[in-house]
Amino acid sequence: MANIQERIAELMSEIHAICVANGITYYLDEQLAVQAEVNHALDANVTTGRVLMTAEDLKKFIAAFEESPAENREIEYLKTNGFYPAFNVKYVDASSVFYNMRRLACERCMGLYVIISVLKPVGLKSKVHQTIEQTWESLSHDEKIIGRRLGPVVAYRFRRSIVKQGRNKTASDLFDYLLEEYSGESRRNEYWTVKKTGKKVAKRSMVIPAKRTMVELYGHQLYTFETDTELFQELKEKYMRKKKKEFINSEMHFADADVSYKDLDLDQFRDIIRPMSAESVDIRRPAVRIRKKRRKYFNKLRKTHLRYYYGLLFEDQIDDLERMLKEGQFEQLEEIMDPYVEDLRKLKNIYISERINNILREHYDIDTEEMFSDYQEFYKEGIKIYDYKGNYIRTVAGTKDE
Repeated sequence: MANIQERIAELMSEIHAICVANGITYYLDEQLAVQAEVNHALDANVTTGRVLMTAEDLKKFIAAFEESPAENREIEYLKTNGFYPAFNVKYVDASSVFYNMRRLACERCMGLYVIISVLKPVGLKSKVHQTIEQTWESLSHDEKIIGRRLGPVVAYRFRRSIVKQGRNKTASDLFDYLLEEYSGESRRNEYWTVKKTGKKVAKRSMVIPAKRTMVELYGHQLYTFETDTELFQELKEKYMRKKKKEFINSEMHFADADVSYKDLDLDQFRDIIRPMSAESVDIRRPAVRIRKKRRKYFNKLRKTHLRYYYGLLFEDQIDDLERMLKEGQFEQLEEIMDPYVEDLRKLKNIYISERINNILREHYDIDTEEMFSDYQEFYKEGIKIYDYKGNYIRTVAGTKDE
C-alpha cells in the first residue's frame, strides 16, 4: 500500500512546480515545515497538506492549473462546487480516497488533498470577512449560525441569493468577492489566516518575511517561511515534546493512496450522509440514533473499499494462492490471506470470488454460504473500475471471469 504521507508530499511538490513555473510565491505551512526540517518526513497521522499564498497568487495558480490540468489531479473550490464550505482551494489526487462524513456531505473530489489557504490582509473589515466565511461554512453544513447580529444577517442574504440565482452562482460570486477583498497591499504587510483542527479554530496574524527558506520533504524541495526566527524555533521545540500519533482507518474516516474515490462511487452515499451530517451537530436530536445510522452507512462504504482493495490484490495471485493450498505452503498462504480473513470475520460480506471462497472453506474452515447468504448474488457482479475520464477499464471482486 502506498504511503499516504509521501503522496501528500508529492502533491505539495507538484504545487511547488506550478508556482515556480508561473512566478507564484507560496509558503509551506509552518507545522509541516517543522516536521520537514526535523525528520524530512511527515508524521504518521498527517493526512493533508497545507500551503499558503496571497489572493493575487491564488488567481495565478488557478489559471495555471486550468490552462494545463494534470492527469488524476483536480482542484475544488467555491467556483467548481456550490456546496463547497470554505474559502480555500483543494488540490486533489483523484487516484486516491480520503473519506470522512463531513467531507462527503459537501465535497465532490474525495481524494487525498493539499489545502491552499489565502493570506488575508489585516484591515478594518477583517472581522466582517471572517464572519462571512464562517457563516457560509455553517450554512453548507446546516449548522447553527454563529453570532447575534452580523452572522444571521449574512445568512439571510445568502439564503435569498440561493433562492434567486441558485447555489452555484451564489458560491461563485462569494469566491470572487472575497478574492477581490483580500487582494492588494495590507497594513505593514500584515496578514491573518484561520486554521481548523477538529473543533478548534485558530486565527493568527503574521507579517510575511522578505525571504523564504527551503526545506526537504521525502526528497522534495519546498519553500516555507524563515526558519531562523524565534517563532519557528518555539514551534520546533513544542513539536519535539509532542506525542506522535498514527492515522488509523476507522468508522469516522479512512484514506487509501492506492484506491480512487471514483472507483468506490461515493456519490451514492452523499444524499444519505448530508442530512445525517447535519443531524450529528444538533444536540437536540438523539446521539445514539445518529451513531447507528453513521455506522451502518460507513460499514457499507468500508466493505466496498475492502472488496476493491482485496479484489485487486488477489486478482493476479489467485493461481499462486491455489498452488500454495494444494502444496501445503500454508505460511506463505496465510501471510497474504490473513489480513483479508481478519477483515472478513470482523465485517462479513466482503465477497471476492468463488475461487477465494474455496480457499476460505478448505484452509480457514469458514462456512461461506452462511457468510455471504444475504449478499452473495449481488456481490458476484463485482466492482467496475473506470479511469479518471470515466472510461470503463475492468471489473474486480466478482465471478464474471470464472
